[in-house]
Amino acid sequence: MNLTRSSLAVAAAFAFAVLASTPACAPPAPVLQGPVVSVDRAAKTITVRDETQPAVPPSTFAIGDAEIGAEPKPGDEVRLVYRSTPGGNVALRVMNLTQQRERREKGS
Repeated sequence: MNLTRSSLAVAAAFAFAVLASTPACAPPAPVLQGPVVSVDRAAKTITVRDETQPAVPPSTFAIGDAEIGAEPKPGDEVRLVYRSTPGGNVALRVMNLTQQRERREKGS
């Protein structure tokens, strides 16, 4: 195969275009599940204990912009999808597993 400079330039330009148009893969958002320790409506935060690490102190998450299903209350089990930011943990979604279970049982 005899490649000329112009065909190499076209191939290089094509490869660059493909790589440049490929979106950067961001890591998936972490998930935490466990019981709600407290909810501060004024500060728009929720504090949750990670059920997989009960010896670790509970974590607090900002929930001001989070998608929230049933309103969580202390003692409810929740699953949080969140991002860690320099300003702290920010919940993206809060799913109330306790309320989901109760609704499912009532529907049976």
